[in-house]
Amino acid sequence: MGSSAPSAPDLLDRLPLGVSVYRLDDPADARSLRLVYANAASGAAIGLDPTREVGRRLVEVLPDIGETDALERYAEVARTGRPANLGLVTYGDDRVPERTFQVEAVPLPDHQVGVVFEDVSSRAELRALRAARGDLAREEARYRSLIEATAAIVWVTAPDGTFVEDQPQWRAVTGQTTAELTGAGWIDAVHPDDRAETLAAWEAAVAAGTPYQVEHRLRLADGGYRWMAARAAPVRGAGGAVVEWVGIHADIEAERAAAEELAASESRFQTLFDAISDVVLVYPLGPDGPEPFVAFNQAAVDLYGYAADELRAMTPADLVDPRRVDLRAALVELRRTRRSTFESVHLTKDGRRLPMSTSAQLAEFDGRLCVIALCRDDTERRQFRRELSRANLGLERAVAERTARAEAFAEDLKILHRITTVEHDSPQARYEAYLRAGCEMFDLPVGILSATPIDEATDEQLYRIEAVVSPDSELEPGVTVPLREAFCDAVIESGETVVYADAQEEAPDHPACAGRGLRAFIGTPLRVDGEVVGTLNFVSPEPREGGFSAAERDLVEVMADAVARRLSLDRAEAAETAARERYRSIVDTVEAGVVVVDAQARVVVSNPSARAFLGLSDDGEDRPARWPVVDEGGAAIADDDLPERTVLRTGEPVRGRVQGITPPGQPTRWYRVNATPIDEDHDGRPDAVVVSFLDVTDYREALLDARRSQGLLRSVLIASPDGVMAFRSVRDDGGHIVDFEWTLANPRASEIVGRDVADLVGRRLLDVLPGNRDAGLFDAYVGVVETGARYETVVPYAHDGLDASFRLVAVPLPTDDGFTVTFADVVEGHVVDEAPGVALDVFDVSGPRPDRAGGVA
Repeated sequence: MGSSAPSAPDLLDRLPLGVSVYRLDDPADARSLRLVYANAASGAAIGLDPTREVGRRLVEVLPDIGETDALERYAEVARTGRPANLGLVTYGDDRVPERTFQVEAVPLPDHQVGVVFEDVSSRAELRALRAARGDLAREEARYRSLIEATAAIVWVTAPDGTFVEDQPQWRAVTGQTTAELTGAGWIDAVHPDDRAETLAAWEAAVAAGTPYQVEHRLRLADGGYRWMAARAAPVRGAGGAVVEWVGIHADIEAERAAAEELAASESRFQTLFDAISDVVLVYPLGPDGPEPFVAFNQAAVDLYGYAADELRAMTPADLVDPRRVDLRAALVELRRTRRSTFESVHLTKDGRRLPMSTSAQLAEFDGRLCVIALCRDDTERRQFRRELSRANLGLERAVAERTARAEAFAEDLKILHRITTVEHDSPQARYEAYLRAGCEMFDLPVGILSATPIDEATDEQLYRIEAVVSPDSELEPGVTVPLREAFCDAVIESGETVVYADAQEEAPDHPACAGRGLRAFIGTPLRVDGEVVGTLNFVSPEPREGGFSAAERDLVEVMADAVARRLSLDRAEAAETAARERYRSIVDTVEAGVVVVDAQARVVVSNPSARAFLGLSDDGEDRPARWPVVDEGGAAIADDDLPERTVLRTGEPVRGRVQGITPPGQPTRWYRVNATPIDEDHDGRPDAVVVSFLDVTDYREALLDARRSQGLLRSVLIASPDGVMAFRSVRDDGGHIVDFEWTLANPRASEIVGRDVADLVGRRLLDVLPGNRDAGLFDAYVGVVETGARYETVVPYAHDGLDASFRLVAVPLPTDDGFTVTFADVVEGHVVDEAPGVALDVFDVSGPRPDRAGGVA
């Protein structure tokens, strides 16, 4: 934003959303959080004067805050520097009426935390469910990012080392189908020359229960091969037995790197500014009316669809529909009152019309009179207002006769709401609290939360107690009977609430009445995601005088809805926990090092491998003096250029970067590093980075040795006064040699033959020099390959336009199914300089020749 932008604290003092700032005086004590700033809206939301509370500890301002998890989570944000969406928080005490707030906390410097909150009491339960599902989705996204960062392919086998379940990543890379890779079929994707060694290593690892490591070529879906480093480790159960193998295939053939620059980080108050979900617009009032915007938050960019640079060139007249509001008149009124609230219709870049409610006020900044406008999308509120107006017409007629019942019902709802929002030691404790409350509300001694599964052996539906409140000690969780023996059979059959004031009159032959002596009953189905999963019911051995009222039916259904929502939340939390434990197990099992760093590049999660070679302490934190890191050329890498910091700056992943780490007193080890961003709040900026480290020290040393050997060989070939060439056999379908293909020729050989090396390599011998067959040399070459015997001779060659004598030596190359030949022109037994155009691969036919069977005659 420009230099004339208003200061953020002044903006926050004028916003209708609650904004507070707390300082954590003692990092070890969450109760040391102290209020250092609060805007007027925060005081209005909780009914306190913020000017009287600043400087006091949070537990003094809100004494019951310890009953929620907000106190500890605020402290955690201040300690770690990681923002947190607390979702829905319910609070009330002797001074503050109980309300439900949507709360977000963002870190600020000096162990401070900024809190933005809004009263959303009417939407609390629905948002809690959505938040739980959102957390699960983010956890799954983190798991996928972790898998992508850890290796090219992650796979899992049974304890005996065979594939028994689908391996999507394996199929995506190799092109194998599930049927092809099942069992030991995966070995068909390994290069034929590498299969024996791969199988031997894998079978030995499985037999011994020890880690597996091998390098081999893997066939890709396009038919090509790439070198992969395969590693696996056994996952053992509680008793020590192997329950599965977890493995990875990492690409070790190619390396990639990518980096882009992003904008600098926002200031602390800009972070709070952008945390506000409503649109905030700030613009000066000039002599001719509104001037272009000098400030706006991210919500404005998202809502209107314009880029930030486009918005800076626009005025309110570009966004407001003039047919729905007289902007000039509105500004005149605003000049008179200094504050104004009005409704209008705003226009987006893509042509959408949005009804908006705007709260505006005037303020001076840098000597200029500016308007601060907070705009909220009013679509839902207006629709709700219309529906509420229609509903009120009917409610007014019935309010007098139902006031007493409504008040009692409201008290019951408060009890249910408190059970729903207050923390419990366990889900079981929460369900028992619901049942105790129901027993009191309906004045019945027994309350039961049941599941109604199907017996797989008999295909009969069962009635299983999940939670119970009863004076009968024989009724306890786990007790299971056929559904037909419980009153709830009618509930499941009808899918509706069922009541019996006295079962002896209404269902005297029912087993629950005739066999167990139960008479009063009220029960209703539990639905989770539209599926009936059980029942909530209350019973008594005594009849219910007067039966059950409509309000009591409504109440048991409301209670069932609350229980069902908690069941759904508990399932989501259990799935989240299972996903977290699974990826933690994978991370701790694989030999590759894995760490997770937060937005400040601090290590927050690490596996044992990473702690071993990165120089991390046992708790995963960096050592005081981090071990040196160098690039492939040996130059030191600055902290700001490490892969994780690159990802935090650019938001883009880093793949295949090779770097060395030098522990004190030890040689440098080399690692291929992948880093993947995690954007949990989907704001386009990484909240964390998953980094994996694959040890490639041995591979790198082997590659360097190979390069040195290749360089030495190249130098020898260039310096050699003799021609040197190499050939590979060309065989027919029966395996017989029909020709030879050039694979190498040194400069001297090219000079003798009179052809460029590029014109020889890849071509066939008899296509270039057919005279080799007439001279008997071709048969000699076949003998060298098939017998493995060295062949040396001096031969005159008068073919293919050449007339010379050559001394040559042919040596077999068993690994390439071919041979090499060195040769020089000779005159009367002495080597002479050859003239350009002399033939290359010719052997003396005066010596012994191989017979047709491959021997030497």
